[in-house]
Amino acid sequence: MFLMGCGGGSESSSPEVEVAVDTKETGSTQDSNESTEASILASINLFRVNSGLNSLVTNSELNASALTHAKYLVENNVSTHDEANSNAMFFTGFAPLDRTIYQGYDSRAVSENVSTGQIDINSSLDGLMSAIYHRFTFLHFNINEIGFGIEEQSYVYNMGNSNLNSMCNDNNFTGNGEYYPGVCADESFRVEKSVYENTLTVVNNANPSYVIYPYTNQVDVTPVFYEESPDPLPSHSVSGYPISIEFNANDFNMSLFTLNQFTLASSNGTNVDLASHSDSSTIMSKTNDPNSVFSEYQFAIFPEKRLDYNSSYDVTFAYDYNSSTQEIKWNFTTKSLDNLIKYADNNMTISSDTTYNIYFEPLSNSDTITQFSYSCASSTTTPTSMEYTFYDSNTISFTLSGNAGDYCDISLNNATREFRLNIF
Repeated sequence: MFLMGCGGGSESSSPEVEVAVDTKETGSTQDSNESTEASILASINLFRVNSGLNSLVTNSELNASALTHAKYLVENNVSTHDEANSNAMFFTGFAPLDRTIYQGYDSRAVSENVSTGQIDINSSLDGLMSAIYHRFTFLHFNINEIGFGIEEQSYVYNMGNSNLNSMCNDNNFTGNGEYYPGVCADESFRVEKSVYENTLTVVNNANPSYVIYPYTNQVDVTPVFYEESPDPLPSHSVSGYPISIEFNANDFNMSLFTLNQFTLASSNGTNVDLASHSDSSTIMSKTNDPNSVFSEYQFAIFPEKRLDYNSSYDVTFAYDYNSSTQEIKWNFTTKSLDNLIKYADNNMTISSDTTYNIYFEPLSNSDTITQFSYSCASSTTTPTSMEYTFYDSNTISFTLSGNAGDYCDISLNNATREFRLNIF
């Protein structure tokens, strides 16, 4: 699986931010039809609205730019924001901004997330939301419309602000006074300073003072975070799902802000160990983000180890603002898998024709399943068969078909772990 996210700033001079995630998943083709688009929009709006943010609506120009880029990715067998092959059939512009302008979108304040190789749209969105830089792109305070395109295993999401887009269709400012150039597709188009700044805050003003994720009482939260590029956690290949908070720039002056506490605890009150960053802090912020992507309004923590399945966790975030002490508390619950077995023995017994999810707890912060082999034996002339899929890089779903006494011997990571699945 490969994920990329890029966020254009709300001002015309802000550079785009590009990030990528790399894990090991395979995917299947999914058509981009109206039903699928409605499902995607509903999924994205679910985590936005439950986080307190405005919902998004689709935009035809953003849809077109996203779809043509998805087709470009498939045609050229790449996963990237940049379309380097100008001779390709679906080339519409080098960067996301070039492609949205090509399709007729007038505002230059656009952002893009890209993922390839996921099993379905839910896996694509789960992966993007587990990657901290991508998450902030989807949970941006200042977007209200989106376009998406799906082509085979490529998923592209383009986002923008309809108010800024409409502003670029108004009259060109020709009077005296301050103005902004370069905020619209036509870079010579001038927008009066007060008009631009007021338009810029419309969506922000309708949104809450802060956004947390996972949101309060969220269930089915992914328990793990793997790799991201650029990597926010270079010391880990596997860790727990990141917890984040972002403050609304319209409501907070961060010079008046002091962070006191950001912790995670299991439901029994035991504190969860958190990964440390370059400055030995367990809280990731603008000051220690190794890739300089975080703004001063964004904070995150990463559990040192991946979280448990079907478990509840409590978060505490405490801070001082303008000489007043504030505390935010919330909780969430991780995913629950059917027939879950936590690997602890070299011999496990399962029933035939039933799918079991076997979880291999990482032995270190770099322990993922990278190699898999097996052989099966039958007590009759009918061979024992086994089907398996990787749920994630530490969890495998197994289905054995055979008779009592049949078994399959399995080896992971060149015999680092060897075990037998017996049919009873």
